[in-house]
Amino acid sequence: MLEALLAAFVAFTVTFVGLRLVEAGYHLVRRSPDWSPHWGSWLFAVLVGIYTFVMYYGR
Repeated sequence: MLEALLAAFVAFTVTFVGLRLVEAGYHLVRRSPDWSPHWGSWLFAVLVGIYTFVMYYGR
């Protein structure tokens, strides 16, 4: 179970950081300020973490 939690945390972190970097790059290219609350990045990263936990724990 600890391995599944660790895998879920890593998946969440990598997904969230990756999405934030892509979004920051997009705003850098467009030269526009970033006013979004980033709830989409959080939600998607949480869903990836849950999916990873369920798939890893089921093995």
